[in-house]
Amino acid sequence: KKPGTMMILLAVLCLCPVHAVVIPSEAHLLWHEDNVGAMITFGMQSMVDRSARKCPATWSPNQYNPYQLDTDQWLEAARLFGAKYAVMVIDHFSGFSQYPTKAHNYSVEHSQWRNGHGNVLQDFVLSARKYNIRPAIFYSVHENWYYGVCNFNLTNPDRQQQFQAMALQQLGEIKAAVGLDLAELWFDAGIGQGLAFVDQMNTFVASLPQNATCHSCANLPSARAVSWMGNEQAQMPYPNWGSTMPSCYSGGNTYGTPHGTRYCPAHCDAVLREHYWFWEAGTENKIKSTKALVNNYITSVGRGCNLILNIAPNSTGLVPVLDMVAYKALGKAVEALYAHPVLSYQGVGQARVFYLNSSSPITIAKQGALELREDLSTGQVVSSYSVDFLNGTQWQTLKLSNGDNLTIGNRRIQPLTRSLTTQSVRVTVLASLAAPNLRSVVLYDWSNISDDILPQFQ
Repeated sequence: KKPGTMMILLAVLCLCPVHAVVIPSEAHLLWHEDNVGAMITFGMQSMVDRSARKCPATWSPNQYNPYQLDTDQWLEAARLFGAKYAVMVIDHFSGFSQYPTKAHNYSVEHSQWRNGHGNVLQDFVLSARKYNIRPAIFYSVHENWYYGVCNFNLTNPDRQQQFQAMALQQLGEIKAAVGLDLAELWFDAGIGQGLAFVDQMNTFVASLPQNATCHSCANLPSARAVSWMGNEQAQMPYPNWGSTMPSCYSGGNTYGTPHGTRYCPAHCDAVLREHYWFWEAGTENKIKSTKALVNNYITSVGRGCNLILNIAPNSTGLVPVLDMVAYKALGKAVEALYAHPVLSYQGVGQARVFYLNSSSPITIAKQGALELREDLSTGQVVSSYSVDFLNGTQWQTLKLSNGDNLTIGNRRIQPLTRSLTTQSVRVTVLASLAAPNLRSVVLYDWSNISDDILPQFQ
């Protein structure tokens, strides 16, 4: 059914407390607009058995031979489920470099793959540009098995300065290879190994392109930081504030604080095969159902958190066919979530009460959802709101799921827990740090979405 004629009546009520609201950087705003990203988990670990992946294990460069590697296929997989940026794991713990680095001799240049002339980093960047997906890089300094670095500690402490110089050299090579397109630099588990190295890393991160965020960079003041939220199930703690204390992640059942002094929003990561980040033979039965993946989307993106879903090419360098099928099904399911708006208004602006009215009754026969979005260019401010619908001549509270009606942030998706016939829905901001600035409020009808795809919400 087409949305009826809409009228939005705005009113102002309740007082706003005086509070200094943290404003996101332009890089943060662009990152929020992405909503969904991919993490391409591929490297030397893809070539060896899972049980052998432990510090300080090393393997011959010739163990690496992904003879069918196709980065276009990787980025096609990301496109299928709607990823707007892709984080390439250029090195995950092993220390093996998937591009011909000048910093050491443990790289593709010394492997049998493409006779030593291959360059995964270059191929990835070219494919990302082709698919209009922003390239990002995952690089680990807390583990490097080739250098004997285990959880920031070196098995040979005399090599510490050598390792740190190598890492900075490689980061410079990577920055030059990706260029101004760099969306994010992801340091797994953060930056350690002493204050001098942290200072050097802070100087390097300050030199990144202006649109680049930095993951796990809480101890780098120059970073436009983003952080982990505490689990790998895409279950964003709630309420969720993008503003945090300088240390970013606060832990527990919530994220951030309304009284934060730094803007450091969260990634929500999840895997396709539960729970395998890198490809492992014989795990096809671990591929999540479309319903489970949609639930991951709603509990991450629907709570204001960017969803990061892994893509794990196999040892030949290709994403398995069954994985591609799963990514495509997720993408189609997410499209279905947004396919049938029945009440909507864009650019609502600053107000306290929002009436979404239709000239004739609209009916959601089975299930639907309300989506709210704040305009984060003026900061995240909403801390409590209510939702009511007009039932005949009486206003009645509309019960929603996916957490209480507290923070909104970039995107808040709350499934309805009942069918609904109404001509008006009312959203009231009950408490906020400053005058709320909502960019959109939309009511969607999910009644035509198959039960095989849509989780049941209570």
